[in-house]
Amino acid sequence: MSTSRSRSRWSILIGELDTMHDPRHVERYWRAVLPDSNFELAPDAGRFMAMTHPDRVARVLGR
Repeated sequence: MSTSRSRSRWSILIGELDTMHDPRHVERYWRAVLPDSNFELAPDAGRFMAMTHPDRVARVLGR
């Protein structure tokens, strides 16, 4: 997955280990809905990043 560094108000953080939704499909969907968003793939995270990776989530939200 690629990363966009635009100054969008939206940041999409996608967990590569999400077992509920394929991360490629998630990114494709959100790129169509919010094309100017910032995307970041978290290779060591799954579905509940706010609980398992709070520092990463806080960093992305702080942009």
